Amino acid sequence: MHLLRRVVSGTSVAVLSLSTLLTMGFTGIAHAAVQTCTWTGSGADNKFSTVANWSGCGGAAPLAGDIVSFNSDVFPDVAATEIINDLTVALGGVQTTKGTITTNNVYGIQISTLKMADGAIIDVTRGSNGELGINVATGSIEGGLTQGSITSTGSVTIKGMVNTKYNIDGTLTLEDNDLLNPSVTYMDETSNIGALKIGDDMIVRYYPSVSMSSKTLPFPIQLVTTASRIDFEAYCTQWQGMSCLSTQPITYTQSNPITLAGDTAVGVGDGVTLNVTGTVTGGKLTKTAESSGTLNVGGTAVVQPVKTTECSDKNTLEFVYVAQNETYIVHDGCERSGINVYAGGILKGTGVKIFNLFINEGASVAPGNSPGCIASDTMSLSGTYQFELGGTDACTGYDQLKVTNTTSTTPTTIIGANAALATSRYNGYTPKQGQVFTIIDVAGTQAIQGTFKDLPEGATFTQNGVVFKISYVGGTGNDVTLTVQNQPTAPDTGFALISVNPVLTLVVTAGAALLLIGVARKTRPAPARAHARRRK
Repeated sequence: MHLLRRVVSGTSVAVLSLSTLLTMGFTGIAHAAVQTCTWTGSGADNKFSTVANWSGCGGAAPLAGDIVSFNSDVFPDVAATEIINDLTVALGGVQTTKGTITTNNVYGIQISTLKMADGAIIDVTRGSNGELGINVATGSIEGGLTQGSITSTGSVTIKGMVNTKYNIDGTLTLEDNDLLNPSVTYMDETSNIGALKIGDDMIVRYYPSVSMSSKTLPFPIQLVTTASRIDFEAYCTQWQGMSCLSTQPITYTQSNPITLAGDTAVGVGDGVTLNVTGTVTGGKLTKTAESSGTLNVGGTAVVQPVKTTECSDKNTLEFVYVAQNETYIVHDGCERSGINVYAGGILKGTGVKIFNLFINEGASVAPGNSPGCIASDTMSLSGTYQFELGGTDACTGYDQLKVTNTTSTTPTTIIGANAALATSRYNGYTPKQGQVFTIIDVAGTQAIQGTFKDLPEGATFTQNGVVFKISYVGGTGNDVTLTVQNQPTAPDTGFALISVNPVLTLVVTAGAALLLIGVARKTRPAPARAHARRRK
């Protein structure tokens, strides 16, 4: 009887255990064999919960752990299609696939929010055609967007380009998906993550959503390869098209560890100071060529090495970044997609063809090798134009910047509010009263936007005895010209350099004194020289 009770009891426990497994374990089994639910958009609305909007989903809406998939052919419009995720389940993954339509914009899908399971992967297909990115937000671009977020109590991997903010308790891994090399994604100060891991050929740009003067990053950073990258940028307070003319200076502090795979460059944008006070392991932190801000590691400033780069070939696919302490010299035959000169860098040379030229604040452009011309399709000048005058003809007698675009309906020449004009003369050249020098020649019909700092239209300034008057409507009506207002009486001798260099003045004065003493000794009468010898 006791044996029977034990058998029955054992059977009951087994049945109960099996029942518990069947009741509680199906979710786990479902996650192990997840479904891939493909969006069709065939329902009466654009909601996740509407069964008719999905195929391959077992006749239901997506369940916890399922992967949702979007094909670019379902989103042919230029404007993003807004989809409302009204489910509360944590998805196992999100993916986009490329169809046959090639007219999609970057953010073809707009999803209100995404809740992801631990270990979930969001894989966004990118390519030269049929691009299909994900923008996690509500509303419309025209009426204003409210940024949504990707949330998870675990870790999430994102491959490709997703525009959102993050609330992730674990590690956020951002990777390139090898379809567009490299991939770029943004992160702002509203994101909360446990740690950031950046994969190969992935660029993460940390860009504040509002104007702010300081920010301490609350998460450690791992850069998986030396090609992995994070850029720290300041909030732009003045845009001109795609160019930022001014920023709100910001100081970032990274007190958490940074793990590298070797010496690795990070981007430090205009107006940015990045103070790394946490430990750095695996290599050294350097600055990218594009960096114009300040990087301090352990209290020591990191500076770019001094170097000179020369260009004489044609490569219209290459965009050149001229770094701090770099001199970039262009020669006849040099042709580039664009040249961006950052603070502390200088562009020199002549005969170049550039499609887009950017001279940032703190950078310099000095056409020719005394003198010369630099030509570009469009130009944005916020730094210093080092203009040399040594004759009457452009390119051979004096410097000139040429803007060659003749078809644009928008300004092709932009002069920033802090752009400076530094003039000098050489070879003793003295211009005549009334002479006009075209220092920026604009080939198209668009007016120049902006003026040099402290030099509005019609302003005059003096350079070593020569009074110049500046105009931004000179030449053919939209060129920058300098007109001589007086007749100088003496050529440029170079003594202006001495007057502003006290050390050089002291050296020259001392040298002159010694020379006079030597001459005096040699010209004294013979008796006096004999007397001097006897005193010795």
